[in-house]
Amino acid sequence: MKKELETTAAEIRANLDAEVAIMSVRMERIEAKIANKSTLRFDPIVSVIIVGLQQEDHEDLMAKVLDLLRNGLCCDPVPTPAAVERVRARGNKPGVVKVQLSSVEEKVAVLKRKAKLKEDVRFQRVFVASAKSHAERLLDLNFRALLRETFVGKDFYLAANGRLVKRTGGQPRQGHE
Repeated sequence: MKKELETTAAEIRANLDAEVAIMSVRMERIEAKIANKSTLRFDPIVSVIIVGLQQEDHEDLMAKVLDLLRNGLCCDPVPTPAAVERVRARGNKPGVVKVQLSSVEEKVAVLKRKAKLKEDVRFQRVFVASAKSHAERLLDLNFRALLRETFVGKDFYLAANGRLVKRTGGQPRQGHE
């Protein structure tokens, strides 16, 4: 009887060890997937876009972004971007600059100060906005196209926060809405 109990206990232990090994492998895979998702380049959660930042040949884009953060937005402390990249220009306007920050808190701090750009002559035509995912951009573009085609489309505009707002008499219609 004692021998049978020891044999059964050994089988249970072996089965349990096998199950723990399988679960460990699965947990490592899940952790690896989570780590890969959080390190996406230009993740919209921690990224902003800069529109209208002058473009030059052989530019030091990181230095330009740091100058904008320091002198244009007057950030204190100045966040250090994890990555910056300029998208290819279309037409005669400079390409959009994507900036990945280190944390959501830094992104929020930058977005809260974006109105400061109007105070600096060098950055009056520069705009900072939250980055959007591909799906969000498509929804925005499609909604704007539908709004333009409706008979009441000229009476509304899409605000920067995504809300549809009725135009008041003093608001001019802009071409990119």
